[in-house]
Amino acid sequence: EYALSLLPLHYYSKEFYKDNLKKAEELIGSIDKKDVDILALVLRLEAPLWSEDRDFEKVEGITLLKTKDII
Repeated sequence: EYALSLLPLHYYSKEFYKDNLKKAEELIGSIDKKDVDILALVLRLEAPLWSEDRDFEKVEGITLLKTKDII
C-alpha cells in the first residue's frame, strides 16, 4: 500500500467519464464490453492509452501505445 502511494496514480470515478460511455460503447462495446469504461476514460482525458489489448487497435480516434513504444 505504501509503495502504491508513491506512484503518480489517480482514481477517477465513473461520474468523471460518464458522458463518454455512450461513445465508448459505440466504438468498442461490440468487440469487448469490458473495455468500455477504460475507453470512456481515455476519451474524457483525451490521453493516450498504454495497452497490449489488441481490441483497442480497432478503435479510431485514440492514440494507442504499446510497451515497445515506451521503452
